[in-house]
Amino acid sequence: MQKIIVKNFRQISYAEVEIKKVLFLIGEQASGKSTLAKLIYFFKSLKEDYRGIFDEKLNITENSLKENLDKILENKFKTYFGYASELDNDFEITFYYHFDAENAGENRYLKLKKHQVEFNKMYWVQIWDCTKICFEIIIQYVTNYASHLLNDKLNEQVGALFYDKNTPAFFPAGRNITVSFPQQFKSHFSKDISHLLNSPNTIDLHLMDKFIDYTYFLKDYYEGKSFDLIIDNQTKKKNILTFIKEKSEYILKGKYTNVDGSEKILYGKNSKNVGLNLASSGQQEVIRIIQDIFYIVNENQPSFRVIEEPEAHLYPKAQKILMELLVLMVHATDSQLIITTHSPYILSIFNNLLMYSKLLKGEQQHLTLVNAHFETQNLDGKEERIYLFPDEFQGYAMSLENEVFCHSLLDAETGLIGDNFLDEITEDLNNDFDVLYRLNTIRL
Repeated sequence: MQKIIVKNFRQISYAEVEIKKVLFLIGEQASGKSTLAKLIYFFKSLKEDYRGIFDEKLNITENSLKENLDKILENKFKTYFGYASELDNDFEITFYYHFDAENAGENRYLKLKKHQVEFNKMYWVQIWDCTKICFEIIIQYVTNYASHLLNDKLNEQVGALFYDKNTPAFFPAGRNITVSFPQQFKSHFSKDISHLLNSPNTIDLHLMDKFIDYTYFLKDYYEGKSFDLIIDNQTKKKNILTFIKEKSEYILKGKYTNVDGSEKILYGKNSKNVGLNLASSGQQEVIRIIQDIFYIVNENQPSFRVIEEPEAHLYPKAQKILMELLVLMVHATDSQLIITTHSPYILSIFNNLLMYSKLLKGEQQHLTLVNAHFETQNLDGKEERIYLFPDEFQGYAMSLENEVFCHSLLDAETGLIGDNFLDEITEDLNNDFDVLYRLNTIRL
């Protein structure tokens, strides 16, 4: 398991977060959800920066490796979060790439303090050993004219070092920029901000620029293809891809198509169409998530995704279906997902998926009925599933008002989201109604 502990960083006074297969962060605006999600992404994407060391094919010593990694961390931290000198003197962030509660000697972590980068001793030994092995691999495969295998071998070593084989991507809020604005605008956007991407505290520009690049890949991947065509060419994944396609069509209220680079939504019996750039805000916000889900499952690509506000502009039932598809993707490809949200609907949806798993220990007829209810009869129920076990999920509520800044939502006994928090979501609205109802019934 991985874990992050944050102390006195920006608005976060203290947060201790377990990073499981699915991590859910909910809270009011400015409560630190995005900051925490970006911190996790910062550490989990460091493997890409470390991997870049070998692209330069430089000879390296242990001391120069440490200097190189310290410089990488300093520059990346500055770009993401600004100068460390501007933060509180006592801020401290510890990221456990491997956390073992029962055996502290097995823990592998990186700790950031003001003007200090610290790998724990055993982790640094592991990093230096991995670095030497990687350079040996480079020499071996280049010498033997097998450079076409080199990238896979290096990625395998780096993935093991960081305890993470998943490919990372961050889906920021405002995803409709990749749809509603013309190609010329996106090209100008990337060009105009290129000189800013290494400036202090430009993480939002940096993440949006990377996301736009990734959407180019998705758009190219689907050009000349439909979900139906991809399914027709599959032999082993027809059931799960068909499930994703049908559920996606409900969310989109039509079928996605991409002909000669022109993205459209087909709808109605006569297959009328609307250009994606003219589609509803909900369709524009969700389309890249849906494309990504289908791509990851179709290619069996283990992935790590951070998605900000996936519910944006979606009706509650569409939010429910989207969460089910994301959980299905996580299980089917052994991926990992972090969601930040304001939506109480998503909180309840995850609670239902946790409850779903409890039926596995019950009577078979109950499981049959619930599978029929969720239309999951044709999924294999092992890797292809939408339910969650408590040890696969963690949720946290974040608040600036509580003494405990970031607290777990899961009840230790039931494995479900605690009733108290679920009740708090609607308490204010119910109180408003009670006041209005009482006053309405009083005769003047």
